[in-house]
Amino acid sequence: ASDEDAVRFEGPLEQRYVARTGQVIACPEGIVVGGGITAQGYTVVLVSGEMSGRIVFESYATLVLDGSLSGSVEADNFANGLVTGDITGRWIGHQHGTLYIQGILIGELELEAESKVFIAGRTERADLERIHASAPVEVLLRDSDLEPGTHTIGNLTVTVPP
Repeated sequence: ASDEDAVRFEGPLEQRYVARTGQVIACPEGIVVGGGITAQGYTVVLVSGEMSGRIVFESYATLVLDGSLSGSVEADNFANGLVTGDITGRWIGHQHGTLYIQGILIGELELEAESKVFIAGRTERADLERIHASAPVEVLLRDSDLEPGTHTIGNLTVTVPP
């Protein structure tokens, strides 16, 4: 655990790390299974490579992942996320959030509050079943088998540009 303003891990993060105050946390070589972060204050997490561990955001947070998410992220408060690769793991949002996925969604999104999701990778209508929304969620798709326009699918309002 640490109260420093900024922390950088050398090598892949293999253990659990607790940030008790707001911090900028850099993991330039990813987070492996068994490793992870619990952020108790406003936190910005920067990860390069694979994120196969577990991140828990207990306060406002931003995640920038230059890679793929095969682990899990759980956000208890407002969270923003950018994933440049695919999501094969899970993103759980208990409060409002915005998630940008530059790859494809193979994993699960569980969204319990109004949220926005942008998916750049090819997304079929069947893939949208991986988004479990108990509140209204706006979804913007760059490439889909859905017709251009706006579609209502359960709690999802899905927009496909022309």
